[in-house]
Amino acid sequence: MNIQGRHPSGPPFKMEPKVEELINAMIAFCEQPLPEEDPATTSPVETMVPTGTALDLPEPPKGAMPLPATTPVTTVLFPAPAIYFPPAPKPGNISLDEAADHTQYQQFYTELKTLFGTGFCGIDEVTRAFTTQNGVLPGNTMASFHERLHGATLKALWDNCQKPDIAAFLSKIKAGEVNASDWLLILRIPFLKKPNEEKEIPLTMKALQEHIAPDMLKCEQGKLLYEVSWYPQEVFYATQAISSFHWQFVTKACTPGTKGVNHDAQATALNAYAQKVGLDPALTRRRIPVEVPYDHLVTLRAHNMRLLVNEYDWTDTRASDGGCVFVGDGDAYGLGVFRRSADVSDGDRGACLSR
Repeated sequence: MNIQGRHPSGPPFKMEPKVEELINAMIAFCEQPLPEEDPATTSPVETMVPTGTALDLPEPPKGAMPLPATTPVTTVLFPAPAIYFPPAPKPGNISLDEAADHTQYQQFYTELKTLFGTGFCGIDEVTRAFTTQNGVLPGNTMASFHERLHGATLKALWDNCQKPDIAAFLSKIKAGEVNASDWLLILRIPFLKKPNEEKEIPLTMKALQEHIAPDMLKCEQGKLLYEVSWYPQEVFYATQAISSFHWQFVTKACTPGTKGVNHDAQATALNAYAQKVGLDPALTRRRIPVEVPYDHLVTLRAHNMRLLVNEYDWTDTRASDGGCVFVGDGDAYGLGVFRRSADVSDGDRGACLSR
């Protein structure tokens, strides 16, 4: 093949023989017929753009012929590529063992949710409780659980329930020796976050009053706190916070034997009740003040259930004057917050057991 060319401003020229030989070889190679396709190793790809489908195509150059409204794309057969595509990573790039564990944790979570019914306040319930915008999902969620945190929360529940005394307690519930409806199983979170903001707000009683209480009024759920009068500067209101993500078993009402007695006598009654239900008294405790309105608003907003109606939970936390703080009477007027000397007893002031 004789390949000639012409420089735009010069005479015709002839290519060097070696160059011409190389180009001719390339052309001959390209003109060879393709080998027969093996249907077993080919992947048909056929795309037809239906009539009326809007194609997101760039504008054609000026003067170019526009494409028709419906453009059929012919079938193309091509050999399956010999390329390894790894499987899609599982959530959070977890291993297969972790994935199996996650399934086990999820099943256990579902089992306990069924067992405790409206006493179960987990990921969905806490998210709903801390979602503002008039209580409608999706709204402004101040408690979000990304994939990793979601998995860690399930694992924390599993790990917590493997502790010997809690395992014994759950066995008693399943055997009918302890009434599950008397208990909350609640997920506690240590901070709130406004949507699209990185700042974490420690979950104090003050934070609940400022960020969640207004939405409760919009939802016609009543007030969170009756009257923030004597305690705005108290540590238990302004700075005492839930310290970590954790699960807690709590009695919905004051524990039997804790009403009408002083603080020390309540401690004796709490230990006796812990032993009765299979819990280790050395590992049980009273709630701190912020946990009372936390549990109250989560159960109210997630399950429309009010806690501590006509009774108060006496905590170990002391106010600045030395009195032990008690919180309760959770009607629509809001939780009352008071303090009394540990030596004083009252008929409607008891204590809730927490583990």
